[in-house]
Amino acid sequence: MSEGTPSDRRRHQRFDLIAHVRVKRGRVDYVMELTNISRSGALVDMGTLDRPKWVSLDGEVEIGIIHPESLDIVPLTGKIVRVQRVGDSIQFAVTFIAPDEHAAELDGLIAYAQATSQAPPPTEPPAGPPPLPQT
Repeated sequence: MSEGTPSDRRRHQRFDLIAHVRVKRGRVDYVMELTNISRSGALVDMGTLDRPKWVSLDGEVEIGIIHPESLDIVPLTGKIVRVQRVGDSIQFAVTFIAPDEHAAELDGLIAYAQATSQAPPPTEPPAGPPPLPQT
């Protein structure tokens, strides 16, 4: 029996969300990019940063997701459950530990992500200049 794809095993639907993430390690704050989010976890993209030793399976990280609109920081703790290389970038997936501590803020982020990811695509501009007025 197959376990299915990771998306088949997820407890909550993920939504695309591009946002900055502050990852705190000791006295150092790394600024990374959030790729997607759900009620139970998120995917963080490190870009071209070298992979630090602390980015490893079962590692615990403190992250602060910066809401793209309000710029409020949603502080969460996560456990790293997957590390992958995508092109030149390293990404790691976290599952949130005790997300209920910041449930309202997390739900706000997810609602924003859901609203923006389901927005209709922008209409294409007309091909060519607008017609001249009739006289």
